[in-house]
Amino acid sequence: PADLTQRVEAEDYDHGYAGQSYSDTSLFNEPFQYRPEDGVDIEVSSEGGFNIGFIEPGEWTEYTIEIPESGTYRIDARVASQSTGGSFRLLFDGTEFGADFIVPVTNGWQNWTTTTAEIEIPSGIYVMRFENTSSGNEAFNVNWFSAEQTGGPCLADIALPQGVLDLHDISEFANTLQNKVFL
Repeated sequence: PADLTQRVEAEDYDHGYAGQSYSDTSLFNEPFQYRPEDGVDIEVSSEGGFNIGFIEPGEWTEYTIEIPESGTYRIDARVASQSTGGSFRLLFDGTEFGADFIVPVTNGWQNWTTTTAEIEIPSGIYVMRFENTSSGNEAFNVNWFSAEQTGGPCLADIALPQGVLDLHDISEFANTLQNKVFL
């Protein structure tokens, strides 16, 4: 499984066939890039590597991923949309743990922006399904997904040798200080 706290490339969905690891309205990978044997439309990304392109409503891809610790995570997805925008959701073993993501119009299939949502999820290995939930003809591209744990104290990290001071520690310290000084 891929660690979702690391970047997961959209084109690296699980190996399988249509209806098992992906669903796409076209029979062929129309740009014939990266995984030409599948029906998922994959193209070269302006940010390097590849991206899934022209994702239409109802199309989906699945990824076997790992959530290393239970908690609240900020999920980021790198998206682009020529003129329609859209929305998508992430299901983990068939369960939606957070709100739908909104894909804004970026005025280009390769004009990338990051859309974000927060979820609370237990640790474990999941099959994560990315699914276009748009209601009309909205289509968009996706380049990658990543997650960062946002909630909960990590006091053990501050006290060496248990861990390393990181941005999460600094944020927690600043929030604690602000609450004590201004409340």
